[in-house]
Amino acid sequence: MAFASPRGTPRDPRPLESPRQAAAYQRPSLNGYTEEEMVAEARCRIEHNKQRRVMKQILQEKAPVGSAVKTKDLMLAAKIAGMQVPPEIVADTRHAAMVDQVGAPTHIKWRPFMQQDMPPPALHGHGGFGELPPLKKNSRRNSAETLEAAAPDVAPQATVKFKPQAKDKEVTYWFNMLVSKIKDRFTEVRRAYRILDDDCDGFLDKNEFKKLLGMFNLESMPDAVFDRIVQLIDGNGDGTVTFAEFAKLVDTPNAIEAFKAQGR
Repeated sequence: MAFASPRGTPRDPRPLESPRQAAAYQRPSLNGYTEEEMVAEARCRIEHNKQRRVMKQILQEKAPVGSAVKTKDLMLAAKIAGMQVPPEIVADTRHAAMVDQVGAPTHIKWRPFMQQDMPPPALHGHGGFGELPPLKKNSRRNSAETLEAAAPDVAPQATVKFKPQAKDKEVTYWFNMLVSKIKDRFTEVRRAYRILDDDCDGFLDKNEFKKLLGMFNLESMPDAVFDRIVQLIDGNGDGTVTFAEFAKLVDTPNAIEAFKAQGR
């Protein structure tokens, strides 16, 4: 049994890297990869990292960090972890701690061996995975495109957006707060109405009525609540608030319940 000499020295003139080890670092780029191939490549790398962690845990139990393990123990750890370690990589390693009479390593410094002699797997390159199934999102998109191509004369359906509905309790809270602010600020309902009626046409549209929120610092009122309040006040449903409707808002006790009773 003899201790190994560093490679590249007069006692061991072998090159620092074998052609196989050098080739392991020559990887193709990701140019030309499809999205499916990139995902497959990433999965291969994730699986490789998992296997390395398992092998490292096994070797750490065999020997402390930085010390050597028997070659057969290293190969067994690799087999348990599911990693492929070609025998020639072991035979050519420059991290042998001890060798036998013919120069074959019997003990290997496992940590530098894993770091330098077991690089990540080479990329497969474009087309290296063969035929891959489409990703789920691409599959859905392709299905939609296929259906669209199969029925080109069918008019596309309009997308209906549903607005969130305000709850009665929430509407009542904001409604009562708005009425209270109006009563505290204005002694005459008509004066409040004239201030809001920017174009003096005798009607309040939705934007004019919304000025109340800024006037009373109620901008945090949810849009769904505001829309419901306008709907309750607008008795004839023409999209505007008349003075009579506005006055009823302020002067009617429990106005929201009264409006709801009228089926609004």
